[in-house]
Parts: sequence; C-alpha cells; structure tokens
Amino acid sequence: MAHICQYLTAAAGRTPEKVLTVCDGRQLTTNQVLSRVAAFAAAIREHAAVQPGDVVVLAINSTDRFLESLLAVTATGAIAAPINLRWSITEAANAIHLCQATTILVDTANQQFLQLVGHPSCSCLQRAVLLAEQPATAATANNQYDSEQLINHHKGAPVRLQQSPNGAALICFSSGTTGQPKGVLISHEALHWQAMAKTRVVGYNANDVYLHAAPLFHIGGLSSAVAVLMAGGTHLFMGRFTAGNTLDVIQSNRVTAFIAVPAMIADLAAAAEAATGTGTTRFSSVQRVLVGAGAMSREVEHKVQAVFPNTAVHTAYGMTEACSSMTFRLLFDPKHSMKPLSLLTNQAGPEASPSSGVNVGSPPTGIEMSVLTSSGGQLLCHGDEVASCIDRSGEGELLSRGPHVMMQYWRQPAETASVMLPGGWLRTGDIGVIDPQGQVWLKGRVKDVIRTGGESVHAVEVEKALVQIPAIQAAAVFGLPDERFGEQVSAVIVLNETYSWTGILLSPPPLSRPTAPLTSSFIKKFCQEAKLSSFKVPRAIAAQYKPLPLNASGKVTKLKLKEAMVAAMQHKPAPPSAEALASSKL
Repeated sequence: MAHICQYLTAAAGRTPEKVLTVCDGRQLTTNQVLSRVAAFAAAIREHAAVQPGDVVVLAINSTDRFLESLLAVTATGAIAAPINLRWSITEAANAIHLCQATTILVDTANQQFLQLVGHPSCSCLQRAVLLAEQPATAATANNQYDSEQLINHHKGAPVRLQQSPNGAALICFSSGTTGQPKGVLISHEALHWQAMAKTRVVGYNANDVYLHAAPLFHIGGLSSAVAVLMAGGTHLFMGRFTAGNTLDVIQSNRVTAFIAVPAMIADLAAAAEAATGTGTTRFSSVQRVLVGAGAMSREVEHKVQAVFPNTAVHTAYGMTEACSSMTFRLLFDPKHSMKPLSLLTNQAGPEASPSSGVNVGSPPTGIEMSVLTSSGGQLLCHGDEVASCIDRSGEGELLSRGPHVMMQYWRQPAETASVMLPGGWLRTGDIGVIDPQGQVWLKGRVKDVIRTGGESVHAVEVEKALVQIPAIQAAAVFGLPDERFGEQVSAVIVLNETYSWTGILLSPPPLSRPTAPLTSSFIKKFCQEAKLSSFKVPRAIAAQYKPLPLNASGKVTKLKLKEAMVAAMQHKPAPPSAEALASSKL
C-alpha cells in the first residue's frame, strides 16, 4: 500500500547526504530530515496521543517545517489537515469542527491559531504543538508542546510508518455551495498517482532545485511537493511570495522548477521586465514551470518565454477533489523549438476559433476524462441511467475517474453523493468537450464559483454578507476577467432608495433624491468585519435601484449584469444580443 513517507525513506537509501531542504539559511540532508521526521512522529504519538485515523491540523507557513510535519503526521497513520493561513479564526474554527481534529501544529508566524485550542466552536481541539526554531527555555502552557523539545527528547527514534484505517493521508479544505468548508479526503494512493503524473509529464528529477512559490495548504503546492520528494529533488523554501524576491531567489539558488498561478507568473514577468539590466539569460537555470488555476494572456505567455528562455511551460487543469491536476498541456518548450501556443486557440484544425473554449490539454496515464450529457444546464439522466449518458462525445459536464479521485468529503455523505457518480466518476462542475485528439476544452461552469488568484470564492457566501448591510436590498456576485488574478470578485447591489452611491451606477436614482451615502470602501470594510477573507471581498462594485434581472425560473441572470457592469466600466453600451449568445454556449 502506498505511503508518501516511503519517498523519504527511499531517498535516504539512495542519497543520504544530499541536501534535501533549504530554508532561511538552514540546510538539511535527507538523513537529517528523516531523523527529525521519525523523532517528531514518535513524539506526537507519545505526548499528543496521536493515533492512526486521528486528524491533525497544520497551521504552518510553506517552510521545511511544514514538510517535516506533514510526513511526521502521516507516519503515525494520522490524517494531516492543512488550513488556509488567510482564514479568519471563525473560518478556521468551522473547518476544525468539521474534521473533528484533536491536535494542531502551529509555527511561530501563525500563533493566532493557538487560540483555537478549547475554542467553543471547535471543542474537539485539545492539544497544540508550537513549531519553534529553538527549544523553549520556559515551561509551555497546559496541552501545548514545543516541537524542538519533543524532537530532541526522541532523537534516534526508529522509522515507523503506520497507515490510517482507510489509507487516508490528508484533508484539503474546499468550499461548498454555501461557502462553508468541505474536507476533501485524499488517500496516499491518490497522492502517489498524482506524483507519478507530475513527474512523468513535467519532468521532475533528482537534479531539480524546486522552489516552493505556491502555498502548501492548497492541493497544487502540496501535491507538487510530494512529486519532487518522489523524484529526489531539493526543496527550496522562500517564505511569502513577492515577485522581486522570488526572482532574486531563483537567480541566487539556480532554481530549476516551480509552480505558480497566472497572477504570480504575470508579476514575475513584469518584475523581470522592470529590473535594470535584466536579460533573457538571467533566469536560464529554470527548466520547468507548471501553471494552474487559470489561463495566461498571450502577452504574459510571450513575456514568460523571454524571461525564462530555457523553460518548458506546462499548464494544468485540476481541482482539490482530484488531488490536483487532471489534464496537462505543454504550452512551449525551447528544447523542441516549440512556438508559444495560446490557450485560446485550437490546434486541432484550421476551422477552430477562440470560441471553442480554453484548451487545457489531455489527461496523463491513469486518469480518465469523460462527459456527462447535459442540456441547458440540466442533466438528461438520473440514477441507473447515468452510465448511458457518459461518453467522450458532445458537450456536457466534465467527469474524471481514476486512483487520483478523492475518497469522500469528510463526514459529509450527502455532499459526497452529489459529486460521485456510479462507476467512480467525479463531477467537476465544469462544462466542456473532448475533441477527437483527446484534448479537453473548457466552455463554462456549472457551479457559481469565482476563481481568483488560486482561491475559490462562492458567490452565495459573499452575497449573504452584502445583504446584511441595511442599505442593500439584494446583491449578485460574480467574477470579471482580471489579468493578474484570472478573475476578480465583483458585485452588483440593489440600493435602498434612501441611500446615494458615488461609484458605478447601472440605473438612475429615484426622483426623491437619496440623502444617506453608501460607499464601496464602507462595503469592503463591512465584509472584512463579517469575517470574509480578504480575497472574498468584492474588488469592483456597481449599484442600481431597480430589481435584479431574473429568468423564467426566478434565478438572477448574472450574464446580463456582467455585460452591463463591463459596459459601464468601459463607458459603452452593452450589446443587446450578447446575453442570448453567451447563454447558448454555457
């Protein structure tokens, strides 16, 4: 049975003295990391009473301590549950209550999460381990332990790998349709298959210096870390991402590989272009980059090729429930003199056009993709009829099947049943087609989800926060294109007639002039105080006094609002037939 810690033990057998991790001037060999992991695992078994099947929360920055903690927790047979470090205390408490974690590992940069121990919203959490750089000199609080003290106490402990009862390795949190967290249960086997796919397609190897530029609490960064561990490469940790700092780290450490979202890639290209004396060979060490969570503009594609001239750039389409990537596409590769391929052009034939959708490539060996027949967003089949509606022809909801698929939503059987079809097929929530060459094309979304800067934001959660403001009668939230973040959270609000608005106005004010002012800055501050994470707060807001437009089913027609808002932002009238045209394609 697969176990992600076996990649570490195997690497220690091959290259025990090779530098495995580099972080903040600290270098550890493979043997040193293995020794620390074995000692930490023994310590949390004994002192924190961690047992196979328990859930242990990780509130740790993307450092070598995160990797050690992930491996130590899974070595005990427990399930690691990294939380989003951008979450509020309330959001984190909800996630911990959902997974019923008993222990939390917290580094010094995230000590605010220590208050979750004994928190009334997650009374299950009873113990904490603080990951400090040096052993504590003073006594720790009740039910709180010091990681370095524990590791020193258990130095020399033998490697002992245990499995959870069902082979689960981790819980990655994803948001549900109400915006509440869902715990995606991922197995060791799924991580193994994902690591093999990434290693085979992207080409990670033992000579790589892999820069952890993406957060490890997301499945993309985490699964890539496991892939590099499998390949035997060196892990370089740099702390919080900034474009200028990242370029300096790449140059000084001769980085060969990293992953990023389009916003990060755009920032890196812009920073390199702005740097004095930057030439196309400055970052020649980079050989492979994997880009996920959205498409890059053609301008950014060309800039990336200039900044990283020796780099093969792959894009990936994936989701947390699929343990990250389901399809890959090679965008350009200088070793094969490939010209940049736009994500918005179909290479299958001359008759294709950008209206064909977004080409996200094809699945690797072991991962299947198919389509569930749909019409107007409604499934044509239910129950036992599902199997006959799944094939690779026509347009519909994209499905995926294979060992990479999640086990379940943790303690949420109804939600699990809603996305898992007979035969092991996972519903992606995306509309698309698969062409004769096996290339997958995205056409739209079934779910009302905004993907911004690598984060997923559910519109309904933001809408619920907005309508708590007395001045707002109704709200519609959606994503608008954004060059840096892929999409930006945007909103149209319906104002109470007694309030005025100084921003974008989509309908004229009432005859009786409103007197009480409402501003976008007030709304943004209110959303933050309503416990929304910063990435969920609307960046663009328009207002109107007339009701939101509804379709025949009584649902808000957000396409019409998007068109009106974009037209108002560009100071031009919206095309009258665009709504019908767009709705026929989604």
